[in-house]
Amino acid sequence: MEGSELRVVITPPVHPVLLLVYSVLLLPLILVSHGFLAAAFSTLGVHPLVGFGLSVFMLLASLALSPVNVVVREIGSGVVRVEYRTDYVYFFGVPVPVVSRVVVEDRVFLAVNLGGAVVPVVASSGMLALVAGSHSWALPRILAATMATAMVVYAVARPLPGVGIVVPSLLPPLTAALATVTLLGPTPLVLPGSYVAGTLGSLLGADVFKLAKNLDLLTQRLGARLISIGGAGVFDGVYLSGLVALLIGALLY
Repeated sequence: MEGSELRVVITPPVHPVLLLVYSVLLLPLILVSHGFLAAAFSTLGVHPLVGFGLSVFMLLASLALSPVNVVVREIGSGVVRVEYRTDYVYFFGVPVPVVSRVVVEDRVFLAVNLGGAVVPVVASSGMLALVAGSHSWALPRILAATMATAMVVYAVARPLPGVGIVVPSLLPPLTAALATVTLLGPTPLVLPGSYVAGTLGSLLGADVFKLAKNLDLLTQRLGARLISIGGAGVFDGVYLSGLVALLIGALLY
């Protein structure tokens, strides 16, 4: 980006047909998961009503902000194209068209999705702060589960031309839940631990580590005009991984 200009890219949530599919298949999962999310907050000492309110707020905020992507970096793709532009000069008040030939480099926007990344990351950070304050023994184990998830996700993440970095959908939450249950044992802290590991593990492994290693090469290979951390659309792996990991963790412990 030029200077300190803040650029926001609004992407349509999804094609209307797919929106119907998402509503039928994912909405029940999301609603059930947010019920367990409220329980996860309660496990950390938050009043049940407050935990329920936080869960509802997160759901609404994620839905409302899922189309909003804040651009953090603009990168040259190395692909150039020729454009013809028409300007006008005025001769005695009469506009005369002047056609110019301009060589333009395609730009790729690296952005952060507010609903799919910022909201779950803020929630995870809050949970980690609560764990550090009341269950400090569990904090390093949750962080270890998060890093284990990140390493697995990093190993399997692949760039998909025109889309971005993709990961098998069930692998991050399953890894997060298994790692959390293994490290924490049968305790209610598995709920917040699985959510944190699923959310931050997916974010670090698929987005941060993969992009940081070779951002320029990935940008050129992807062929996408917008690479959004957290997903340019309804929800991507960061949001869903945390919720699904929470459900799996609840079943396992």
